[in-house]
Amino acid sequence: MHLAATATDDVLIPAGPDLVALPVKVAFIAADEHREPAAEEYHTAGWEGSFIVITVGPGSTVGALAPAVYDIWVRITDTPPRTPTERVGTLTIGPGL
Repeated sequence: MHLAATATDDVLIPAGPDLVALPVKVAFIAADEHREPAAEEYHTAGWEGSFIVITVGPGSTVGALAPAVYDIWVRITDTPPRTPTERVGTLTIGPGL
């Protein structure tokens, strides 16, 4: 997915319909950092059908992201002690990246 740095828009992440009752969080980490997010870097997301949805950009809870390519990480809180965490794709912010 590609967004302008000035855009505020939803990022939709496909997931399974069996997961929609579970709490979900999403993190965006600059791809060139090659690391997993820290716990405080995750943002609460929601569900739209079987898609995880989170709003990115100015005025959102995630806020404006600087122009770059970001790895998208998803953490789903399942029955303890399970907390599946997975890198699910990339988000490009800014023109021509």
